[in-house]
Amino acid sequence: MGNAQVAQGNLAGALASYRTGLAITEQLSQADPSNTDWQHHLSVSYGKIGNVQLAQGNLADALASYRADLAIAERLAKSDPDNTGWQNDLATSHNRVGDVEVKQGNLAAALASFRSSLAIDERLASTDPSNANWQNALGISYDRIGDVETAQGKLSDALASYRAGLAIAEQLSRADPTNVGRQRSLSVSYYKVGNALAQGNRGEALASYRASLAILERLANADPSNASRQDDLAIAHDRLGDVQEEQGNLQDALASYRAGFAIRERLAKADPTNTSWQHGLSISYEKVGNVLLEQGNLADALTSYRRDVEISEQLSKTDPNNASWQRDLEIAYNKIAEVQAARDNPAEALAAYRAGLAIAERLAKLDPSNAGWQHDLSFSYNKVGDLA
Repeated sequence: MGNAQVAQGNLAGALASYRTGLAITEQLSQADPSNTDWQHHLSVSYGKIGNVQLAQGNLADALASYRADLAIAERLAKSDPDNTGWQNDLATSHNRVGDVEVKQGNLAAALASFRSSLAIDERLASTDPSNANWQNALGISYDRIGDVETAQGKLSDALASYRAGLAIAEQLSRADPTNVGRQRSLSVSYYKVGNALAQGNRGEALASYRASLAILERLANADPSNASRQDDLAIAHDRLGDVQEEQGNLQDALASYRAGFAIRERLAKADPTNTSWQHGLSISYEKVGNVLLEQGNLADALTSYRRDVEISEQLSKTDPNNASWQRDLEIAYNKIAEVQAARDNPAEALAAYRAGLAIAERLAKLDPSNAGWQHDLSFSYNKVGDLA
């Protein structure tokens, strides 16, 4: 049931279902501690709970769940080093812990977690070079390490990591050109290389993004009813627009963002209860609004930001415990405030900044160790102080 609830975007319901399953599995594993199957199921349960908590933005709880999963995975892998399935599970557990550490801003710890996973993936891939799954996992590990190196500002290291992942993705896609998963992985690798190049060589970055976009367009056109492929394509349009915006090419950026918006609008209309599609649509409204603001089109920018707020408010009410959605709403309020200030409407700007501040205060209190949320709080206080 929990898996179906996740697919529907019902994270609170999924969490309750997974916790019910966890309680049963804990009883079974305690009754028979030597039963590795129960231990494995227990590890899986912790991982699923962590996935939901991460999606809700509850990083501290997600990290605790993932570490419980990791502890079990380590015991199982140590008890049978030749069991490749358990070794792969251990690599996955390291990755999950690393994902949360990245979101918490603990990049050094995240890099250590991802390198632990990489070491396992390298052993598995070298043991069976013909195993495409092991090769794919190795490529993903390179990508994760590249992500951290990018965040650390080590762009040359990140580019090397991404290109190592790209080389694997190219080999796998050539070996199985009809495999949609392999083609999608190749598009992701081009996307990652583009990210590493974007801050230094935007021309080459655009070429990588366009290579990614071309693959995703083929995949989306081959199966127009596949919502996931359509969403991938929308994200690719967004990233292309990001670079174009950074280059000051606002007209092309707006066209790219609107292409992504058109896809997300269709997805949201086709399935209005799907919170993922609604969230994606709010992102598109924000991106379109950002370019309109830069172009000096304040009226249209305000309209886009207000639609962003409307959707973000609905999402935050749907799941008040989802910290990520709360922060999205905070940002949306700040955007409206920025436009109102530019339109010389200080009272409206102050009201919007105060709405954002209220959320920033709640989030900072929820997780005092989250440096990003503390920075948001400082920003909000400064903005309110400027106008009060």
